[in-house]
Amino acid sequence: MKRTSLQKNTTCPDLSANTDDMSFNDRLFNLKSIQQVKSFVWMKISILKISTIFLLLSLIGVGCEKNDELPPYHAQGKIIAVTAMCYGETVLIEVENPKGIGIADSFSTIGGEINISYENAIGIPYFSKIGIPDSVPQTVGTWLYFEYRELTEEEKEENLFSPDTHIICTANYIPPSANRFIITKIISYQ
Repeated sequence: MKRTSLQKNTTCPDLSANTDDMSFNDRLFNLKSIQQVKSFVWMKISILKISTIFLLLSLIGVGCEKNDELPPYHAQGKIIAVTAMCYGETVLIEVENPKGIGIADSFSTIGGEINISYENAIGIPYFSKIGIPDSVPQTVGTWLYFEYRELTEEEKEENLFSPDTHIICTANYIPPSANRFIITKIISYQ
């Protein structure tokens, strides 16, 4: 039987040969070669299956990773104080993410009802003044995920952080220091 060029380059014996003319050792070699080819193919298929499984698991893992970076003008944080009367009407939020939009300071009232330190706080006017629904609690400990923006010049002049009624304060009360923003939308809260 004449071999083609493809068959000449292969290391496997010609399996189409007449096995009656072969000796016992030749037949044994032929069976061993077939078993080697089968085990080689099985090994390659196993490697391919395992590689596919690892690839799928790694893609699932990448899709499930927590992305700590928020879109622009989005923030997450917890209400740490709500001031009133002579201290101004401010909701003080300790921002967890993104870092650096607030300021670090401490604040305490004269009577000692509030005594806190913070690392990244922003001040927001009362929710009722900026159109946030009453269903969102404006209480200490509430966690918020929200969109925000800077105050416009008109809003700075409107005194959004001052009480609606005129109050006479007997001393010089200083409101908490914080970067001031407006919440435009509450995405979620707890």
